[in-house]
Amino acid sequence: DKLQFNINHYAGQVTYTAESWMDKNRGYLLPDLALLMSTSDLPLLEALFPMDQKKEDKKASTVFATFR
Repeated sequence: DKLQFNINHYAGQVTYTAESWMDKNRGYLLPDLALLMSTSDLPLLEALFPMDQKKEDKKASTVFATFR
């Protein structure tokens, strides 16, 4: 399955799938976290959380809304 991937961590190798990931992960992304990510030195994080998505207000948006 092209949507599956493995992660090796303390519990050993675990297989995950990205199928229906957006439907299952609609948690809130705190504005401070988005700000922190957008100022990262890592180009990937900086690209995923561009400056124009940061909001000055403290209203939390969903992770789903960020990546739609």
